[in-house]
Amino acid sequence: MSVTPRPDSRPAHAPRYGHLAPVLLVAIGYLATALGGGLLALPPGYASPMWPAAGVALVALLMGGVRCWPGVLLGAFVYTLWLDISVEGALLAAAMAIAATLQALAGAPFWAEVT
Repeated sequence: MSVTPRPDSRPAHAPRYGHLAPVLLVAIGYLATALGGGLLALPPGYASPMWPAAGVALVALLMGGVRCWPGVLLGAFVYTLWLDISVEGALLAAAMAIAATLQALAGAPFWAEVT
């Protein structure tokens, strides 16, 4: 009796959405550190002298690989939208999330070269 391999070549017991766990962990980590970093913001705005969420994004991409970038995007979007729930806030959140994701994606290869 011959067993044919599954078309996606993953074990039968492997979860179908196993790649979502790291992405969600990155999003939760980014959101948590962004909320903490928001406490350091200089009034009356978003500017903070230190942004630990950027470090979380960079470490996530270094440790988890490029496949974790949606977690950075989601975490940054949720945090910025949390501050201003409106249409304008959603547009700002999208722009900020894209910028945070590109920042981490650009920084990870440079940091990987150094280490």
